[in-house]
Amino acid sequence: MLNFVCSVVSYLANSVWEVPLIAVSGWAASRILRRLGPRVEHVVWVSILALAVVTPALPLWRWASGWITGSAGSEHLSSSLIAGDG
Repeated sequence: MLNFVCSVVSYLANSVWEVPLIAVSGWAASRILRRLGPRVEHVVWVSILALAVVTPALPLWRWASGWITGSAGSEHLSSSLIAGDG
């Protein structure tokens, strides 16, 4: 249950800054491509909507794919300090 709550909070936190950024980018692209017609403008907005839904969930998919393959938490970092007389 804790993982589900963390996933929802992560999605919401990511969407707070990513969705407005995507929306502004989509608005700019729509303004630039407006003269190509309503069909192109519609494709731009549908793409922006899909990006706004999917992009905040990308960290969750990365975590889930690691969990499914069994490599979640198996990454170990190490550091070494070597001192010598110089």
